[in-house]
Amino acid sequence: MAGQQVKLVGFQDFDIYTIDSTKVSEQGDFTLNYSDKDWGMGYLAATDNKAYFVVLGNEEIQLKGEVLSMPESIIIVSGKENQLFSQYATDHPKREQALSA
Repeated sequence: MAGQQVKLVGFQDFDIYTIDSTKVSEQGDFTLNYSDKDWGMGYLAATDNKAYFVVLGNEEIQLKGEVLSMPESIIIVSGKENQLFSQYATDHPKREQALSA
């Protein structure tokens, strides 16, 4: 992702809007900011525009990984709500499969 643009996108009713965007450093680091008016669900997108969904709330979120479009490659280092959401999103297909059996 080094050198790519990455943006944080939020939802307002049926519309989406860019909350913040930045360029990823050569070391692969980036920081995006949001305010309490942006709280709720949002997503991160790099140049491929594939969404990595995040919970925007009253906590700092720190991710570590390679490619946003490959959620299995992303580790949520900090952000309890996002850790719980990631666990839910990973387990949901398993629950659906069990219910349809």
